[in-house]
Amino acid sequence: MIGVLVSGAGSNLQALIDAGLPISAVASNKEGAPALARGAQAGIRTGVFELEDYASREQRDLAMAEWLGAAGTQLVVCAGYMQLLTPLFLERFPSINVHPSLLPAFPGVRAIEQALVHG
Repeated sequence: MIGVLVSGAGSNLQALIDAGLPISAVASNKEGAPALARGAQAGIRTGVFELEDYASREQRDLAMAEWLGAAGTQLVVCAGYMQLLTPLFLERFPSINVHPSLLPAFPGVRAIEQALVHG
């Protein structure tokens, strides 16, 4: 089962849903992210883990990892997730990032354009 991390509109999440992949949960760092509505509309469990709600990034990632694990997540896909994940989280789940750049270089929705301009 796949847990998907999102921050924005959710077009990458929608592509995963449309492909019929077994998605167990969608987590976001932003309350009200449109991707959460996409997940909910597809009948997928959703959750919000805003960094300011936790004493540290490690505590946020631990809470998110526990929530994803309880949903049966075995693989995490970062589909437009605009937060750094801690080693604690990455050691728990194999993870794939669909962002076309090694972050923090060239962040955001224009990563390919930024990389080309940079040379």
